[in-house]
Amino acid sequence: MRGARQTKTEKNKVQKSIFEDTETWKEEWKDMPEFIRSDLDALECVIVNFNTVEDRMAFAKLVDQQITSNTKSIWYPKQKIADNINKRYIDES
Repeated sequence: MRGARQTKTEKNKVQKSIFEDTETWKEEWKDMPEFIRSDLDALECVIVNFNTVEDRMAFAKLVDQQITSNTKSIWYPKQKIADNINKRYIDES
């Protein structure tokens, strides 16, 4: 069994990071679309405690959302979940 040491051949096979060469990344990212992420943090947060399952169910009905014993948080009003898995950037040139 081999130890943790790399042989000279293995060291030569290690891929260099594009950020090691400060100019390479500029060429790799040239003409890529700009990505701007808006602030997705909540403005305010409240912890609500329930004495009974019935109390939790009544609150869920009040806010028109499903809340189970495993629910850690919800958004009010209910937020639409974005389906971004099918989105791709295509070079049309």
